[in-house]
Formats: sequence, structure tokens, C-alpha cells
Amino acid sequence: MGIFDVSVATVNADLVYLGLVFSLWIAVTAAYMPGTGVIEVVALGSFAGSIYVLAQLPTNWFFVMVIVLGGSAFMLVPFIHTRFAPFALGGLVLQGIGGLLLFTESISVSPLILVLSLIIPAAYHQFVLMPMLRNMKNDPAIDRDTNIIGMRGRVTRALDPVGTVYVNSEHWSAVTEEEENVEMGERVVVIGRENLRLIVEPLKRKRSPQPDELLDERE
Repeated sequence: MGIFDVSVATVNADLVYLGLVFSLWIAVTAAYMPGTGVIEVVALGSFAGSIYVLAQLPTNWFFVMVIVLGGSAFMLVPFIHTRFAPFALGGLVLQGIGGLLLFTESISVSPLILVLSLIIPAAYHQFVLMPMLRNMKNDPAIDRDTNIIGMRGRVTRALDPVGTVYVNSEHWSAVTEEEENVEMGERVVVIGRENLRLIVEPLKRKRSPQPDELLDERE
């Protein structure tokens, strides 16, 4: 048996089931908070690990699909529209049924773990993801992008080519469009945004700062 091999005698069915469900929760969180890429990588790694372990056990793959479908639907349906949130409970029921029938012989997920895996995501969905979704709808990313483009600031860590700028009372990771070096203290203007990084260009030194620009850079 290899170092990464598992068997019915050594595996904990509860942990395998929770690993699968946990990866779904992370993936859905990534859908609610796109941009960084870190959450997506963690979700993919967790899901791949769960599938690897399940492949070595007496797994009922139909009910693996039921878990994936149910768990994803439970958390993603409200993302389509908040008025559909009550229907998402059907997805949670599917997740529970899938967990109950996940394995074909010898091992099974404990009833306590099944119950907890339904209660915890329900609370997580209600008190974490739904407020996050409401905030996204009230302040969509496109508005934030539109508002910050054109703002002026100054370089607080030299762009060589990546550094930090102070814009709109916040410090941002930034790079110039041509990836040129810009010294600390130089004035810049925001011309674009890629996720959490701003794209800036140096201001013309011959143009004296306007009052609104001075306000942008004030700490």
C-alpha cells in the first residue's frame, strides 16, 4: 500500500464526507467573493483530495453527484435571485440524502455528522453568504471600478514594476500599463483595475496638482 493509499479499515467515513462538503462550501464562497484566486485554488485542492480518497472506497458515485448537486444548488440558488432562497432548502435535503447513501458497504457517515452538515451550512448561508450577497448587490464591483478609475494618488512603495500607491484613502497594489519603474512619492493617476491591483500611469510633472487631487492623497 502506498503512502497516499487508503482502505475501508483505515479511513474515517465522516472525515471523507466532510471533506467533500467542505470543498463545496469553499467553492460557493469563491462564487460570492470572486477575484483573488486563492479561495478557488483551496476549493479545487480540497475537492480533488476528496475524490481521490472516494475512488479507493466502496463509493456510490451517483450519490456523490447528488451531494455536489444538492450542496451547490443550496448555496447558489439565492445567488440567482434572493427571492429563490426558500427553494434552496431542497438542495440541502439532497445533500443529506447523498451523505446517508454515500457508501455501498461496510462504512457509513454517522447520523450526528449528517445533521451537523445540514445545520452548519444553513447557518453559514444565512449569516455569512446572504449578507455578502446583499452587499454585492448594493455596491457592485463595476461601480467600484468606475469610481476609482481617474482618481489621483501617490506612490508609497516604488513601482519596479509592482509596488504600492495611496489612492482614495487606501493603499493599493499597483503596476503601470507599460510596467515601467516609478519612484516613491511620484504622483499617479488610475487608468484601470485588475481584481485587487490598480493600473496607473505617472502624472505630468508640469501640471500643478488640483485641490481635489491633494485631497485624494491626504492621509
